[in-house]
Amino acid sequence: MTKIEKTFPAGAVIFHEGDPGGDIYIIKSGEVKVYQVRGGSEILLAQLGQGELLGAMTATTGTPRTASVKALTETVVTMIGSKDMEKLLKDIPPWANILIKDLIFRLKFMNEIYIQSVSAELGNRGHQDLLRTATRLAKGILANARVQEKEIDGATVVDLHSSFSPLLDIFLAEKDMFLKIYNLFLEYRLLELKELRQVGKFLSKEELLGLQTFYDMAHQHLGVIPQQKKAPPALAVGERKALLALATWARAEPLDQSGRMVMTLAECENRLAQSLSRQHIIHVLQRASAWNLIHLDKADVRISFRPDTIRHVIASMNLIHALESESSPLHQASIP
Repeated sequence: MTKIEKTFPAGAVIFHEGDPGGDIYIIKSGEVKVYQVRGGSEILLAQLGQGELLGAMTATTGTPRTASVKALTETVVTMIGSKDMEKLLKDIPPWANILIKDLIFRLKFMNEIYIQSVSAELGNRGHQDLLRTATRLAKGILANARVQEKEIDGATVVDLHSSFSPLLDIFLAEKDMFLKIYNLFLEYRLLELKELRQVGKFLSKEELLGLQTFYDMAHQHLGVIPQQKKAPPALAVGERKALLALATWARAEPLDQSGRMVMTLAECENRLAQSLSRQHIIHVLQRASAWNLIHLDKADVRISFRPDTIRHVIASMNLIHALESESSPLHQASIP
């Protein structure tokens, strides 16, 4: 195998986005940044140093470079040519080739999501930065989850470590922020991890639906995705708390075949009366109906709802408010 050593001064571009791929670089010393340029602005993807690889993604696919790399300090790299890489890849076991292709797919997919998200945000920054970062984290976990689903104990779940940890490796500059937001996902009960007999923490399909609900609502709130219709009237903190308590109670009760709780209006009022005044309850139910959280059957004087739908939407509302607010997030005590 032929190895060529090259030295790049600080500020020199090692390769540009769109250049032919194939060669791989191992950083022997120095530091580089990996970036893309969109709308005249530079978007940082990673900052790499000694012992790390450059160009591995396109070396295995033969496609053009997906990003540019610039030396931040004087940088020495060892280059392995594309022909040598082809010989090396032919010698590895078939299962390793499958694993590499899977990792490349996920990395490319998450990079595309990240670039699209950041590009839409450039020039429109402010106190909503935390919320925007949260949408990137949610989308990244969802993207990873699509290739991480597996059956355990008869349930379809996603290993949290496999879907979350790679994001921290890719978005190094936002690692602390992502961890903070992930903890808020748990605090506001957007995610409730599933523990099975296998070691680890897992996300169920319901939790992924909740994460998708948050992503969609946050993007509509930020104006990235236009509202399909006029936004329904807002729910106050106390109203959200009462509806979330109703959904939490219903999850432990028998549901119909479609996963819905069906009860009389009087039964529902009695439940909500533990948190709300009776004269206020009907207005809350009407607003909840406008959010499609519950279905009011006025003819039979009954209501029906999916507990997890209420939980996902209310948790997303609480989290959006907390992330967007310039003050500290809502206190845990406000959530039942």
